[in-house]
Amino acid sequence: MKVIKAGLIALLIPLCSISIYAQEVYTLKGIAKDMAGKKVGLLDFYGDKNRSVSSTTVDKNGLFQFPFNEDSPVGMYRLSFEKGRHVDVIFNRNDIELSITNPNVQAGRYSLIDGIEVLSSGDNRLYYDFLRTLDLRRKRTVLLNQLKLLYIPSKNKDKASGQDTTGVPESGTGSFHSQIEVELGNLHQGFEAYIQQLIDNNPDSYAAKIIKTMKTPVLKAKVSVGDLSGDGQREWLREHFWDGVDLFDASLLHTPVIPSKVSEYISLYNDNRMDRVEQEMAFIEAVDDILFRAQADETVFSVVLDLITRKFEKSEYELVLTYITENYILSDSGCEDSEKVVSEDRAGELRDKVETIKKMAVGNIAPDIDMPQQGFFDLKIAEGAVVPASGSQMRLSNINAEYTLILFWASWCPHCPSVLSALKGIYNEYRDKGLEVLAISIDKERTAWQNAITKGQYRWINYSELNGWDGKAAKEYGVWSTPRMYLLDSDKRIVAKPATAEELIESLAPLKLVKVEAGVKS
Repeated sequence: MKVIKAGLIALLIPLCSISIYAQEVYTLKGIAKDMAGKKVGLLDFYGDKNRSVSSTTVDKNGLFQFPFNEDSPVGMYRLSFEKGRHVDVIFNRNDIELSITNPNVQAGRYSLIDGIEVLSSGDNRLYYDFLRTLDLRRKRTVLLNQLKLLYIPSKNKDKASGQDTTGVPESGTGSFHSQIEVELGNLHQGFEAYIQQLIDNNPDSYAAKIIKTMKTPVLKAKVSVGDLSGDGQREWLREHFWDGVDLFDASLLHTPVIPSKVSEYISLYNDNRMDRVEQEMAFIEAVDDILFRAQADETVFSVVLDLITRKFEKSEYELVLTYITENYILSDSGCEDSEKVVSEDRAGELRDKVETIKKMAVGNIAPDIDMPQQGFFDLKIAEGAVVPASGSQMRLSNINAEYTLILFWASWCPHCPSVLSALKGIYNEYRDKGLEVLAISIDKERTAWQNAITKGQYRWINYSELNGWDGKAAKEYGVWSTPRMYLLDSDKRIVAKPATAEELIESLAPLKLVKVEAGVKS
């Protein structure tokens, strides 16, 4: 009996140890009386993803809580309520208590601010004080800019607004306009000083680390960014953009900071004065710079590379995706840690995409497309209704046209209606001059597809395999976003890959089918 008892004690000791070790050591407690009986979820941040950690129900007294332990990463977490409402909090290895008294202040992608009282947790007090100051600064900036629009200097007012400026001294409106500019400058400088003081007074705060990333770099010389020209300002911002960001700090991966800064930095290289190739080369410059800075930490590098890859994977900038894949991801890219960056399956997927991009390059013959009878539809001219097309099974190679535009689209695509409407104008005007359109829908539902054709009155060749992204044509043409267009000549050789109706017009102009001045809005 003693042996059995000793054995049980021996078993219980490690179990108790495990229980003690696994017990929660920190707690997030909330009071939300207006949400009694409602579900609330806890999500974490990692890169640009929100991952579910746990969920619970607000009790009848409006109370809820979530546990943290020593293994819970320091960073930002999100309390997710119904109808898209959410509250972001900072966990820095201490207890958190919140009172949420106004759940309807803001919804959607915005955090609640005015309805939150931080009862405990210095990081969260600091963070929400900052958010309120930031919100106040934004509101004042908006009001001052509205005043600038209302009080345009008199020498320009009559042209800009049509207002009668007779009897208004030029110096009056001009002086007031200058005062607003000064006030805007003071507001900006005061906010920057506030952030710097906050950082200096809280050097060990995780909240201060996040807030630091939102501080605008300041010129050391007695010149403000606003005094530079447009291109000069853009160049200066690129050069100093990362001054306040520790891109190699892996703890920032548990916040929205890094994806936000990466996206913002790439946008500094966006210039609508550039043609497609110039724009892609500019984006490649941005990618190289970001990844060079991120390489100090292997984990950060991997996450940032994934962010950038997915950003361009769904865009029309195929040259950028090809460059990223071949120079940073594939095993033969020259990147020493390429095999650690993505999984073998992911690398294979990107390799296949790049091969398809190269196959679909301008100058190559486009793959032929079979069009089974059941997937081919026309519009009755009189009724404007969708009906099965007459004739035998068709093929792309059998379309007899000087130029053929292959258009991939879908009834659920939010950007497609405006683009298709613009293309319809081009097609209606130049169909008799040798232009044909083959519109391939990646829909899965026949009714939705046919209804979209009827509503849009698209009288070109309408075709769908009703197999979504898995359709043979979509796969062969490397379509992973819509709308997507390929312009082919009579030999079905790819002439251009326009992203917009405007780019299509530019592509057709040298072919003497469409006049450049026949502008189309997409």
